[in-house]
This record gives sequence, C-alpha cells and structure tokens, in this order.
Amino acid sequence: CGGQYADFYNCVCNFFQELNEHGVHPLVVFDGVGAVQKNDTILRRHAVSVKAAKKLSKFGTGQNSDEGDSEDRHIRKELSPLWTKLVLIEALIDCDVAVVRPDGEADDAIAALARHYRCPILTNDSDFFVCDLPGGVVHFSKIDPKHPCTSSSPILFRRKLFVSALQKTRLLQRHTCASIESLVELAATLCGNDFVKQEQVKHVYEQVQSVGYTHPITQVLAWMLGHLRVSSTEAVMVKLSQEHLPERVYRGIQHSL
Repeated sequence: CGGQYADFYNCVCNFFQELNEHGVHPLVVFDGVGAVQKNDTILRRHAVSVKAAKKLSKFGTGQNSDEGDSEDRHIRKELSPLWTKLVLIEALIDCDVAVVRPDGEADDAIAALARHYRCPILTNDSDFFVCDLPGGVVHFSKIDPKHPCTSSSPILFRRKLFVSALQKTRLLQRHTCASIESLVELAATLCGNDFVKQEQVKHVYEQVQSVGYTHPITQVLAWMLGHLRVSSTEAVMVKLSQEHLPERVYRGIQHSL
C-alpha cells in the first residue's frame, strides 16, 4: 500500500504508450476545487481513509491468518500511497499526455470535452452512463490496464442502449424508450450521488413495489412514469417540491442536474 512508486510510474507510462501506439490520443481531466455541496462526501472519504490506515497498522504487520490477509487486501483498496497523484502527474508529463484541470469539478468539463471532440469517456464513474454523449462511455472495469487496446468484447456504452435495457424490465415495459430517456438523468440523481443521498429522497418513490430485486433507477422511473404519470423533468421537480423535502436536498437535486 505504499512505496512502489517506480512500479506505478511504469504501469501508467505503459498504459498511455499503448494507447498512443494504437492511435488513441488521451486527454486527462483532474478535479479542481470541489463544490461546497460535496463537503460532506469529501469528509466522509477522508474518514474512511483514516479508518483504513488504522486497520492496516493492525493487519499489515506480518499477521498470517486467512482472516488477517483478507482484511488486509480489503483495506488496501481504500488507500493509495501518499505520493500517488504526484507520481501520476510526473508520468503524464513524461508521456506528453494533455492534462486539463478546470476551476471546479471535473464532471462538467469531461462531458463538455467529450461532446466537443465527439470522443468516448474512459472512467469508473457510472454517472456518465446516463449522459447523452456522442462518443459513449468506456468503464475502466471493462479493459485490461496492461493491454487496453486488445479487448475482444464490446465495451463502449451508450445511453440509448441503457434506456433500451430499462424499457424491457417488468416495471417499465409499458412505457416508451423516449419517455424513459427524458427522465433517466433525474432518476439517476434520485438514486443518490455526491450531491443527493439516496436515504434523503427514497421515501418519495418507495410506493412502487416490485417482486424480488429491482435496480433503484428502475424503481424511480416507475414511480415517475406510473405513479406521478409525468414524463418531463420539470413536472417531476414540481411534484418533488410538494414532498416537503428539506431545501438543502431540493437544491442538491437541482445542482446535480
């Protein structure tokens, strides 16, 4: 969980060099100053890191039990070596990779750049799945970091495919793809993100009952299209304003959208 900076540097360089060899010209976008609405999220992530570091000091000291090894591996996923970001930046500079750092959060800049260049986004943030991006989205979990350009399976994700899959579910099969697509971004927001916590709004769509496990986004869409019988974000926001949501939560939904 710390110290192997040369190995990390080489992995980053190899990754971007292979992209370049296959004609892929990446543009890396870092976060700028975080929005005030994300302060709670940022503090929570720091708290998780501190807790993981404390646990690592217990399990990472030569303990050989299976339980200790398993816990050790789990904790390491929550931590990065102290100078990881600096080494990453150095590798990007040495590989001559273009880097952008907007004044605020990276998400808006990433989406705007992707629309401008009509290129896909490589990310592990599922929020981009509901964005209408001409180049689509590639999730990090779908590629091999050592050989990012040699995948034999389709890995490009587009919103229309996502909407089509949702429309085939039991709760949404009587609604059109167009009506689902018009609300999918709001539905994703109500499922919870950095600005809106799911527990803050879950009570407003819990009226939709399902058999077995149903993905929250399907349940939210069924609530909007079936229970509220509306098919526009503006109409749903009016309904939400009547649900006695705390002003902070309502502003968080608006900010996320």
